[in-house]
Amino acid sequence: MHDFSALTDVELEQLAAALLTAELSRPVECFARGPDRGIDLRWRVDGGGWGVGQCKHYQRSSFANLRSAAKQEVLNVERLDPAEYLFVTSYDLTVGQKDQLHELFRRWMAGPHCVIGRNDLSALLTKHRDVARRHPKVVAANAARDWWAEHPEIANRASALKDRVSKALPRYVVNAGYYRARALLDQRRVCVIAGIPGIGKTMLAQFLVAEALGEGYEPVEISGDISEAWAAFREDRPQVFLYDDFLGQVRFSLQKNEDQRISNFVEKVAASKAKKFILTTREYILKDALAAYEKLEMLDQRMYLVLALEDYSRANRAKILYNHLWHSDLDRKSLAEVAMSYQRIVDHPGYSPRLVEYCTGPALEGEGADFVERFVDVLDNPDKLWRTAFDQHLTEEQKSAVVALATLPTDCEVDDLLTAALSLCRERGLRNVALRDCRFAIEVVEGTFLSVGQTGDRPVVRILNPSVTDFVQNRIQNDEELLRMVLDGAAFFEQLQQMWDFLRPRPPRRLGARATPPGLNIENLRSRFTAALDRTIYEQSALRRFEWVHANGWKYQESSNYFEERVGYCMRLPAGWRPDDWPDEIFRQLEIRWRHRVGDKLSAVRLLEEAERRFQLPADLLAAAARSLDRWLEVDLDEPEDWVAYLDRLASRGGAWRADEVLRRRYQEFVERQLRRWSPTPPHFEDLRHYAKEFGLSSLVRQLNDADRKANKLAEIRESRDVSTAALKPPVNDAEDDATLKKLFNRLIDRGEGD
Repeated sequence: MHDFSALTDVELEQLAAALLTAELSRPVECFARGPDRGIDLRWRVDGGGWGVGQCKHYQRSSFANLRSAAKQEVLNVERLDPAEYLFVTSYDLTVGQKDQLHELFRRWMAGPHCVIGRNDLSALLTKHRDVARRHPKVVAANAARDWWAEHPEIANRASALKDRVSKALPRYVVNAGYYRARALLDQRRVCVIAGIPGIGKTMLAQFLVAEALGEGYEPVEISGDISEAWAAFREDRPQVFLYDDFLGQVRFSLQKNEDQRISNFVEKVAASKAKKFILTTREYILKDALAAYEKLEMLDQRMYLVLALEDYSRANRAKILYNHLWHSDLDRKSLAEVAMSYQRIVDHPGYSPRLVEYCTGPALEGEGADFVERFVDVLDNPDKLWRTAFDQHLTEEQKSAVVALATLPTDCEVDDLLTAALSLCRERGLRNVALRDCRFAIEVVEGTFLSVGQTGDRPVVRILNPSVTDFVQNRIQNDEELLRMVLDGAAFFEQLQQMWDFLRPRPPRRLGARATPPGLNIENLRSRFTAALDRTIYEQSALRRFEWVHANGWKYQESSNYFEERVGYCMRLPAGWRPDDWPDEIFRQLEIRWRHRVGDKLSAVRLLEEAERRFQLPADLLAAAARSLDRWLEVDLDEPEDWVAYLDRLASRGGAWRADEVLRRRYQEFVERQLRRWSPTPPHFEDLRHYAKEFGLSSLVRQLNDADRKANKLAEIRESRDVSTAALKPPVNDAEDDATLKKLFNRLIDRGEGD
């Protein structure tokens, strides 16, 4: 049975009108509320006269309240005296409750079937699938609910994503941007959503994910880098990948070869019938990254969707405000104020969906100026919003928690934030602060500056609003003393990667990109930065990924390959920004790790290849590390990634390996076992096929091609079962005149009675 709680009263009436139009085979008009109470829906009746319908959105109310509201409509119906009357509600009615409502309107109803409850609406939606396609919001909300219920293990693992999607759906307003994005996904399988901060990129992306769930796609959220997507990629199942702020939240900052890996993944998804890839980024960051990274520039620009404020008509802007207010916990006084002065918000030049979301949440609750005045003040001075809240409303412990979180990876674990916050508190001179104080500080700012969810079996935390990240990171960069304390108090290597983005001198590429503040003395901080690198490089990582654990499948855990990645990152820093004795010492540690078969083989191969090509290291040290890695690569060839790493290493040293008959035979036997083990294709499938071709194993290549065709065939079958969206068209914009919008916002005055 469908759940209609994601809809506002207006959206429910529009859906009811569309369903009744299909069911009655005649146009059903839908009216905004005005002085003629009692008419939400109207249609022509055979033989003359009008049929009238009334909608009551009482799904989360009681039947007593619903019946009381229905009784108040009797006088209106008597005055109208329609030829037919229908009473529509989202409430889940019993047979007895239907009879009670029918008794009120018996004179104008043909029978109890003229009382349409939640079950009846749900049946009509199932019957009229073309109507469902034209109302994607109710379909997406129910599809997401059902998918999470049917996959509890994934719902638990990705509860943070589940919560964000569930929260976003009721407030989303379907607009022209949605139809363009959906068309891109249907045609290209990839959609890059770009736009200015606060324009609604993330909410659109989350809505598209919810829709994909309804089509049977498994969600994968990428919070660190694209390797998470590669690790979670499964040839044998539909998957939708979400990569929010994939180029960084403030300016682009990609690790080495990340552009190549993203480009490769995009090509992989674009060639698949059972994958979707949704990325978001700020428009100016995308333009800078395309200019700087050749591989990103090669991506098909037909995959880009640039959202702009012009995509939101005045009616769209009003609906966004209305939806947020309808689903908010604001008191009736505040709602009434908006009904009287909505133009000051809808027509404000600083309007953005993000600020609407913020101002209709708990942030503006409390006493002071009236609600609309406080709302407009935020639109006038958005920077003041966080500055005032941060400086005047937070304790020092709470400030430390927010600052620490702004330097950590997205969706970091709560325990890692506690560690980083406590370390920063100590560095700031708060000697009496204990771990429990930091935990309490996180609890206090949850819901305003940060949100807590769950990934896997671990609680995770993220900045609640990207504009908070902007504010805090700008505060750090423009305050040399605070930057020094963050460096000295850094508990994790990943914090230093963020700090390096602040420290390196770089002029802005375009308006909006941040330059190094002219007053910041970077040289004074160099020794602190290198000391912090030396202190944290061997410490536990604040990043988590889905990784293949040979005996236990895919688990969300700290990655074993971060050390190799950290070394590569540090070695690429400019001279003077890492300890002078590092290269020799670090590679001695790597040689020991690889000798004891510790680390990630693929990362190790890439690092050693780069070291041999670029880094000035003693020949004997490099040779020792290479021997240990080569011995490790030759053993434990149990998984596809083991073979890929081994052959990548051989390929980097020349082509003689292709003629090794023993190696060719071992490889063919291994891949054939993997084809029997995995259905339809094993991990690292393209790499396995590449090396089958390199070995000249034509029979194995045919087997791999057959498996690939099987995978594509299964994907096509799944695709054919999906509800087609080819006929979806953007709706004609609703009337934007003030009389219509005033009727819309007047509904808020009655909200709270269940309607």
